[in-house]
Amino acid sequence: MKQISVNEQALVKRINRVLKKKGRLGWQLKKTRGWKMISSVGEFHVLDIERSFIVLPHVNIEEYGREIGVLQDHERLAE
Repeated sequence: MKQISVNEQALVKRINRVLKKKGRLGWQLKKTRGWKMISSVGEFHVLDIERSFIVLPHVNIEEYGREIGVLQDHERLAE
């Protein structure tokens, strides 16, 4: 089957929609800014906005997308 590329922004939106549907209303996948924060929580992290708490640091969005079912086997993260 042909591989389909999914861009980063689209994958982030897919993940955030699923987090919202699963009752994680305050949870959002965020892209980390600033080199100090990136070194401590990774390029992406899941944040509980209501409590200002990082729930999941160092998130590999391609793996996480597959884990929660928003990225299919025939899809991959665009370079």
